Amino acid sequence: MALEPAARSALAEMIDAIDGRGFRSPELMVIGDNALNGMSSATLDGRRAAAAPPVLAAAAAGLPIRPVTLPRAVLADMEQACRDLAAGALNVAGFRERILGDLALWEADLAGPKAEGPAWFDVLAISGAAVADLTDAASGSAGGARRMLAGAAKRFRAAAGLPGDELVEIHMGVETVHTLNPRGLAELDGLTQVDHVDLRRPKRLVIGVGQNDGLVSAIMAGKRIDVFDRRLARLPEAMRRLGEALAPGLEETQRVVLLGLPRPGLVANLRPKTLHPDEQDPGRDPKARDHWRRYVGFLAMRGDMTGREVVEFDAHAAEIWRKAVEAFRGAIGRAADRVIEVDPAALLAPYDQKHGGEGLPVDVGGRRLALGNLIIDPETPGLYGIDSLNLNGAGQALIARALADALVPGTGDAVDIDAAARAEPLLHDAPPLLNPAAFLISLLSPFVTFERI
Repeated sequence: MALEPAARSALAEMIDAIDGRGFRSPELMVIGDNALNGMSSATLDGRRAAAAPPVLAAAAAGLPIRPVTLPRAVLADMEQACRDLAAGALNVAGFRERILGDLALWEADLAGPKAEGPAWFDVLAISGAAVADLTDAASGSAGGARRMLAGAAKRFRAAAGLPGDELVEIHMGVETVHTLNPRGLAELDGLTQVDHVDLRRPKRLVIGVGQNDGLVSAIMAGKRIDVFDRRLARLPEAMRRLGEALAPGLEETQRVVLLGLPRPGLVANLRPKTLHPDEQDPGRDPKARDHWRRYVGFLAMRGDMTGREVVEFDAHAAEIWRKAVEAFRGAIGRAADRVIEVDPAALLAPYDQKHGGEGLPVDVGGRRLALGNLIIDPETPGLYGIDSLNLNGAGQALIARALADALVPGTGDAVDIDAAARAEPLLHDAPPLLNPAAFLISLLSPFVTFERI
């Protein structure tokens, strides 16, 4: 529901007085999920947030933007945990304690109003957000997230091991409270991502959402099941509702950039069985565009899809997204002609090493690497993080180029992918994932999907 004009004006004036100019009518705002906030390897921290695709795109396009700043990782640095586990410096019990330690620090940070620090950010995308979370105050506002976080933290502390659902809610709770209301102001506690757009009325808006509505869970599981397909089938209606909710806040928006869904077959986690040294080579299927005959969900270590099923899933996801965009455009009224789509599948397809692509050439410290969509390890550099679901810094820079061109045509080349690759620790020191580190990640498989079923 759009804010009343008088209430919107009064609230904007209050924030202006607290945190200077730039709150109203910003040049650029970002809403959505982990496709846009910089998350990789099931981790969000200050380094990742500062190099998120829209942040790199804004710099290239010459647009001011205030990214999320974070005092520590949310919730723990998975890459470092994997390195420590592989070196024998960490076990599961120790990792649980590491998460609990970070959680306690975050609870203290988020406990009440702050007298200092930013009162707002321009990048509001939240890891794990489904489309409905952008408008639902119960799950998508700082106030609702506080309640979710408190309940999940209590259950996590009472349980043994690493329960998945609680970790999802803790991570989303911390991110949502900190991102949407970093000062802990009572006046902002009930606002969702869409409410912030309505309040601020940006000149440009980037939206990236939809992958957490059934798609990622299927990719993670390496199998389509009814619950995932049902959620994905509801995506067009969810996008229609999102468009209706956004429409009042887009009256002054000059450009809306919409980031599309990933293509399942391009995501690293759907791994051909033939790429594992202990598996018999099933060969290619000439009736399935030369895809491999069998695929498995690497991270969860489960699932089984044929090459034909992967091809069909790619086509199905593309058709669902086409309908979702159509519904969204129809719902936002006059702003529909300002929508520009960015297709991540088109950007990543040339570097599809699973199916014959050569990889993206980058220069990393004098080494020439070819980055593609294979599972990353010390011997195989790539575009994905260790969760095999979210792009790493180099992959996100590729997305940033397209976003920059969509925001200000002709600026995409200013995004330096080589620099992003050099700044990506995984391309210098990737943990050996085909060892006990994979065990740790598998324990967190419900968490790293960032999907609530």
